[in-house]
Amino acid sequence: MKRKQGTLFIVSGPSGVGKTTVVTEFLQQYSKDYEISRVVTYTTKTARSIEVNGVDYHFITQSEFESKVQEDFFLEWSGEYGACYGSPAHVINEIAIGKSYILIIDRVGAAQIIKKYPHAVLIWIQISSMDELSSRLKSRKTETFEQIQSRLFLAKKEIEQESDFPMYHHYIANDDLKVAIEGLFSIISPLCFPVKKDII
Repeated sequence: MKRKQGTLFIVSGPSGVGKTTVVTEFLQQYSKDYEISRVVTYTTKTARSIEVNGVDYHFITQSEFESKVQEDFFLEWSGEYGACYGSPAHVINEIAIGKSYILIIDRVGAAQIIKKYPHAVLIWIQISSMDELSSRLKSRKTETFEQIQSRLFLAKKEIEQESDFPMYHHYIANDDLKVAIEGLFSIISPLCFPVKKDII
């Protein structure tokens, strides 16, 4: 019997909502049980001190990024945040043979992907208020005041867009990390293949 394909899960949400934390914690807890991995995207941005090349992002130069665009290497890409970000297209081939992936991108990227791959499952991470979002961004202490204000402006725009023109299939509140992870698990686990355990 031919094995069914895996699933591409797209996780989005306003900057500072904690979507990367939710996904990272989810994978730490459950990737040993399910055939699922995070898509490591490519970017031209400068790595923060806590970010690891090949783990958080693939950090490349602008010219390298432009070459990959010309080669149709990306499933989607954008320059919405002042640097370029792109998702590798090869994950679709791996999904076809049963592997599942989580991809963290913004609404612009998600809209590009569902035109090419309408089977993706879209998950929106949200937060109780803009004040809480502002507090989280400031507490990271990784960006200047101007960068924070820019991210808050973009976050407000994304929240309004999703409210006015809903695009996502599922919504998870990240006011409590444990509850958010449980919400993600309830969406993802029925759509992933379990890891085959060796019988001793």
